Amino acid sequence: MTLKSLIEKKWFYIVLFGAQLVFLPIATKNFEFSEIRNILGKTISNSIMGSLKSYYPYFQIPSLLILIALVVLKNKMKTLFTIYVIVSYVLFSFLQNIAITKEYGLSIASLNVVLFLFVAYAWFHELLHSKNEYSFNNLNWKTSWLIPISILCFWWPLNWSTLEFTADISLFLSCGSSLAFCAMTPIFLSILTFNLPNVNSTTYRITALVGFIVGCYNMMNFANPKTTNIAIMHLPLLIVSIYTLIIGYKKNTIKYKR
Repeated sequence: MTLKSLIEKKWFYIVLFGAQLVFLPIATKNFEFSEIRNILGKTISNSIMGSLKSYYPYFQIPSLLILIALVVLKNKMKTLFTIYVIVSYVLFSFLQNIAITKEYGLSIASLNVVLFLFVAYAWFHELLHSKNEYSFNNLNWKTSWLIPISILCFWWPLNWSTLEFTADISLFLSCGSSLAFCAMTPIFLSILTFNLPNVNSTTYRITALVGFIVGCYNMMNFANPKTTNIAIMHLPLLIVSIYTLIIGYKKNTIKYKR
């Protein structure tokens, strides 16, 4: 069964949404079913990514240059951009979802690891079949609203220490958004949308679907007044994922159906 035929099966979506019951978080200390939510929270908030803050510019700057080069050079950047996205999702998988804490020892948000790697595989599918064409022919007034959202996601104007919004422009080069699934997925989906209909439908749909799932999970942050701003910053992921899912499944929207 091909990846394309798999995502057209109704049971696939049931399995995907039900995966949270199978891929429970892993913890080498104090694991209890009643602690699952706390383990996930501790893992993500204390992930490996947080220990790399001093290195964020070394990821932000190359990412920004690649995105700008894609817009300027278009299809000449096709292969390099696809490889960049694959590597990004592999990094998201491990850097954001593995932590070592006093309470739980080595802990892993295993569901996120599986979902993020699934998206990486979807982009590997694109690398093999090379269906995306970057001409930006669909960048118009109907899709232009995705530009400010993409800029906001890359900027990520949230102080992680205080969880307050900030207008610090330097965050473009120091916030670490280039290492975050929830920041970069709306940007990648926007880029694909700007190039419709000449995109890989399988890659487009899977990226949007996983983005939607993760976006829904992050809406639970609205339940805690202290994390409301985190939930707000994840609205672009949810909104863009829903928008691209709708487009991705509309008849005749995408040229390449492989």
